[in-house]
Amino acid sequence: MTLPSSLNHGDRPAAVPPMDAASWMLAPPPGSDFADTVRTLLRRKGLIAGCLFGAVALCIALGALLPQRYSATTQVMIGVPATNLGDIRAVVRELIESDRLPEIFAAGFSMGGNLVLKMAGELGDVAPPELRGFVCVAPAFDLARCADALAESRNVLYEGHFVRSLKRRMRHKARLFPERYAAAALNGGMRGIRTVRDFDDVITAPFCGFRDADDYYARSSAVRVVAAIRRPTLIVAAQDDPFVPFSTIERAEVRKNPSIRLIAPRFGGHCGFISQESGEERFWCEARIVEFCREHSSVIPAQG
Repeated sequence: MTLPSSLNHGDRPAAVPPMDAASWMLAPPPGSDFADTVRTLLRRKGLIAGCLFGAVALCIALGALLPQRYSATTQVMIGVPATNLGDIRAVVRELIESDRLPEIFAAGFSMGGNLVLKMAGELGDVAPPELRGFVCVAPAFDLARCADALAESRNVLYEGHFVRSLKRRMRHKARLFPERYAAAALNGGMRGIRTVRDFDDVITAPFCGFRDADDYYARSSAVRVVAAIRRPTLIVAAQDDPFVPFSTIERAEVRKNPSIRLIAPRFGGHCGFISQESGEERFWCEARIVEFCREHSSVIPAQG
């Protein structure tokens, strides 16, 4: 759930400097077999020139430029503004204006799905024409409900691991910028934090300009703007996801929006869509992403 941000250190450039387009699209999240498989399938289908892994890959690419500001894994990104999508939009502009990509599909997984949906809703009708569509897998786009789900007893092992990871990364950031974070993150400053909501109350909210965790969740959740999405959007969410309650996905704003296609298999957990089929269909969700990109592409020929 947590993207502790507003961790602005005066090191943010006025614009993202030019980079080779491939470096934005192919930098894999550490240990992310899921995203690696999608990239492989897209390359096989000739789609890689137009596919961008929204939140996660963008953060990793930006990490090469601003290592003290960005630190990313597939589950948590320390230093990414949850309410400010300026960095992601800057990368999209860079890919369009400097790299001249004719098409971009932004995809996000879990928390990245929230960021991608938020961008889609905030852009609405004014998204650049090159930004052809959005894909969100298990999007945590109602942060308060997802934080509550993580705190359920069945998720106690995962939340414990997740919170320890958050603390470890925050301590690292405090060592880099002790004048700003040492008091909160070092010398026992995070000892009382046991849950993600605790972390957001103690760390995320005060450092990011929010009143508390509830204020952070309310203002950062894409659920506020999902009804405004006007570009083709695919949401893939399992009904048995232990972290993202399906009731947050199956809501009127999603079902009644003609621009959104919801695929909701009964099983799949949290980004765990492995089928009994062989070949490319073995990775069922990735195959759906490839289909979606091909369907809405104007430069990739339809599969015969």
